[in-house]
Amino acid sequence: MKRPAEANRLIVHRGQALQYWAQSADPERNIAAPTYVVVCAFKKLEILQPGLFPGKPRLELDLIELPDRYEALLFLAGREPVFSGGHEELTRETVSRVVEVYQRLRERQAAPSG
Repeated sequence: MKRPAEANRLIVHRGQALQYWAQSADPERNIAAPTYVVVCAFKKLEILQPGLFPGKPRLELDLIELPDRYEALLFLAGREPVFSGGHEELTRETVSRVVEVYQRLRERQAAPSG
């Protein structure tokens, strides 16, 4: 957690977070490093998954985006996070195609009108 003025400099603070991450594992006590690391400056945050994707954050977002991207933080609740976007666009496209198929079937009188 960094102060709000550091929001545009999170890349500078990743190294510190990753160093803490690397030091968090304790093989003698059978404690693994956490799967995810969050670097945050109040209004902006990055979610890292250093064990699988060490090169860059899985997600960078501004706090205002959080309601639309909350699925990325599901790991905090013990669930699998969702980092990829586009679900809304995919849903619109799917609805559009289903409506198109229905209209074609109706034009051919292949579907009962109701």
